[in-house]
Amino acid sequence: MPTKVIFKQAYEAQFHGDYALWVRQPNKTLIVDNLSGRPDLIELVVAAREIFDRIIVTLSSSTFNAFFRDESRLADFEELEITHLTKVQQESLIKKRLALTSEYTKFTDSDVDRIEDRVNSIILKERVVPRYPFFVLCILQTFEAYMPASLAITSYGHCYYALIVASLVRAGISRQDADINACFNFAELLAYEVYLRKDSKESHALELDEFISVYRRDYYISQANISRLKHDEFGLIDETGQFRTPYMHYFFLGRFLSRGGPNQTEVIQRMCDATHIPENFLTLLFTVHHTNDPGIIDDILLRTMCTLSDLPAATLNREETRRFQAVVAALPQSILSAESVEAERKREREALDATEAPRRDGGDSAIGEPEVHEAVNGVYRVLKNNEIMGQILRNKYGSITRQKIEEIIDVMAEGSLRLVNVFLKDEHEITQKAQFISAKKSSHDIQEIRSSLMVFSFLWTMINVGHIVESINVPEIRPSIQNVVERGATPAHDIIGYFAMLHTAEELGMHERDELERLLRKHEDPFVQGVLSLRTQHYMNTHRSNARIEQSICSILGIKYLPRLVLED
Repeated sequence: MPTKVIFKQAYEAQFHGDYALWVRQPNKTLIVDNLSGRPDLIELVVAAREIFDRIIVTLSSSTFNAFFRDESRLADFEELEITHLTKVQQESLIKKRLALTSEYTKFTDSDVDRIEDRVNSIILKERVVPRYPFFVLCILQTFEAYMPASLAITSYGHCYYALIVASLVRAGISRQDADINACFNFAELLAYEVYLRKDSKESHALELDEFISVYRRDYYISQANISRLKHDEFGLIDETGQFRTPYMHYFFLGRFLSRGGPNQTEVIQRMCDATHIPENFLTLLFTVHHTNDPGIIDDILLRTMCTLSDLPAATLNREETRRFQAVVAALPQSILSAESVEAERKREREALDATEAPRRDGGDSAIGEPEVHEAVNGVYRVLKNNEIMGQILRNKYGSITRQKIEEIIDVMAEGSLRLVNVFLKDEHEITQKAQFISAKKSSHDIQEIRSSLMVFSFLWTMINVGHIVESINVPEIRPSIQNVVERGATPAHDIIGYFAMLHTAEELGMHERDELERLLRKHEDPFVQGVLSLRTQHYMNTHRSNARIEQSICSILGIKYLPRLVLED
């Protein structure tokens, strides 16, 4: 078919008007979406230059490298690549999206924080899906469209369910429940078969045709739908039976394990014993999304309580924090910034990008290897179990009793506070370690070594406190967090409770001001007072609040109030 005829037909299918008149108009743009390697399509793009002023072609990196990288006819096209979003770019995208929705015509920095937390919890630091604009926008759209009203989306892994169904439909599979359910059942059993082979370390690869033959003896599924599942662009699996993206594998394996039954229970228990292994951790995340079985929650809580159980949970009382005396004395009393909130939030997210960059290269791939010490695996197990429990609190708080929620928070807090005592838990251990290092490195001054170990111990403590606060960052369960804090009745619990309150606050108000003043009077320990002050100032740097409240808080902290630069929106 002649090129001009193709464009004329496309125009008439999309618009009403005179095609000949339209062709003579300036500034016409052609968008060729998802270009494949077919020779006739490249001819179409080349011929379009006679009609269009701008041509935008989108295609995958693999198709570009295979067919078009050395294509001389496209030599004058400018090559652009969509890369991972940084945290700064992600926040900007979230703000622009919120500004377009009527519900968020006015939104606070805390609104952005909560939605950003939701996005980050789904992306899981890019271990399930990459932080591309497409996925972030899909998550936001699903959150806006379904999350408030449909527990099904939450129970089936947030936006992953919607993404998978969309892929099936684009691959040509009918929207009818019978066809979708048949494809889901096929994918679940295939994911389990892939897992079994990897778990048993079988040397021979999965034979997809053999699996299909066995599957069709037990279940009905059309050959056409199996072919569509292997669709080159929108299918769930490739020709070898491997899932095209990690989230599809974890989604369907978790869905299969949530069915219940002896085999599933055995696998889940093995995974619960080894959540420090990334595949087990990610599979369990999807399993708890799919199931309403409280037994999985109990299994994970039990493993958390039994891990490193010989260590006491830190209380961060005056005796325990004596080792931080020199570190706290060196901390600045004031970190208030005169720069804008936007500049401070940008700086904070740039720092997060810098710390998370190694994980994109598989930074925790060595976790769970036999040569890793069991104590290290125990540390990771507690951290990963807390992340799983955090996902449960975010997405299932409405279907779990308050008593169970408080039990979960209590176990999570105790586990994180035990981690504080894994390394350098007191001055005696710090001195011993410093002497050991000095004996091996005689050129190093023992006092410098000791000072460095004290700083490490302080940072390790705050990292674990921050981790538990991040895991329980759910505004709806604030009363349960407060009950756990009051029952714990230790300085560590008070710090966790205050940090969690700031995480879930819309802005600093009288409640937050009064709670800060109460805690500062209750705890005379410079460590507790110092971390409460610095955390509050950090919040003031990165969130807009009432100026009078901020001035009052500065008076309580004994620091000078700094009016910040305000940027025009």
